[in-house]
Amino acid sequence: MMRNHKWGPIRASWLLLFAFLGLFSCSDPLRVYEKNQEIPEGKWYRNNPIEFSFEIEDTNQSYNVLYNLRCTRSYPFTNLYLNYELLDSTDRILKANQQEMFLFTGAGKPTGETGLLVNKSLGDVYDYRFLSLAHQKFPYAGTYKMRVKQYMRDPDPLGEVLAIGLRIEKPKE
Repeated sequence: MMRNHKWGPIRASWLLLFAFLGLFSCSDPLRVYEKNQEIPEGKWYRNNPIEFSFEIEDTNQSYNVLYNLRCTRSYPFTNLYLNYELLDSTDRILKANQQEMFLFTGAGKPTGETGLLVNKSLGDVYDYRFLSLAHQKFPYAGTYKMRVKQYMRDPDPLGEVLAIGLRIEKPKE
């Protein structure tokens, strides 16, 4: 029985594309840590902080700490307020602050002014990267945590936020 191979070139193209993307996604020399956490059902409750745990080895190096954010075009606001706490291995708070990120213009278009719009080609899903802490030094080698929670007044839960992530990277020279 002869097989129809008309899908062969398309499958090969997809495999080549995934191999190419995989090769380049693994070769980020600046990245020290990166993890994204999905928000269940795209509903982020104010009392549900997301926690990231990461290791710092080089205390002489300064690092940039960034948020990764994925939301939909239906996100109900133009901005997002986040509260963060940076904790050491004994859960002592080293830094805490509130930050505002602008996601969309008043006309509803995604903005890249305060954050890097990383990917705008997934239909109505947008991926952003925002700088949280620039040139952050860590006092000693070990495990640190970053606790992040949304701080929008209403509604609770905040809808249309699909994922939040944390990226630690060496600054570009």
